[in-house]
Amino acid sequence: GQSPFAIGRGMQFERSLRKDGYARVLQLLRERMGFAVEGTTVVYLRTGYPRNRQGLEQRAAETKRLVEGVIEGSTDAPNLLDGAVLTGEIAGNKAYFEADAVAARFDGPIHAGEVKSFPVVDGRPEPDKLGAALDQVAVYLLLMRRLIAELGGDPDSTVSTTAMLIAPRNVGLTPTLETQQVSSRVRRIDSLLSKP
Repeated sequence: GQSPFAIGRGMQFERSLRKDGYARVLQLLRERMGFAVEGTTVVYLRTGYPRNRQGLEQRAAETKRLVEGVIEGSTDAPNLLDGAVLTGEIAGNKAYFEADAVAARFDGPIHAGEVKSFPVVDGRPEPDKLGAALDQVAVYLLLMRRLIAELGGDPDSTVSTTAMLIAPRNVGLTPTLETQQVSSRVRRIDSLLSKP
């Protein structure tokens, strides 16, 4: 239901975030999250795979492999995954979820984030759109917690419940990063997805 203008703006904004080795994103992570971003490894998982269910399965397997490297402290593990695919079960069926930014780990817990093209005006995104974006990130965090547990890690210490939202500041395309605690959303979604 989005207009072609909104879709085009969203694609333009996402492309701008990937320029120069994700320089703008890494700057936001340093300034807003306090991450040390020198020597950063970013993995882009949106190309090189078929655009079908098989491609999603392959990306999910690669996401799992990369996250395992993160929790094991591998020196070549990524700091940031763009287009990670996480899996979950809904009503007995396997579902795939594509996260905009996940496994942003810099000597601390794994975070997840969502990129949106709606403006953040004076530090305040539109409440309905913000709520929907935070629910998306809460799903990613829940699925990441489950993946960490499957890999033998401790979800409580390894996965943050702070959601990141990257969106344009005001009407331009300069990105800003907002954070919000979503632990209650994670619990609510866990309860919903756990129902038979």
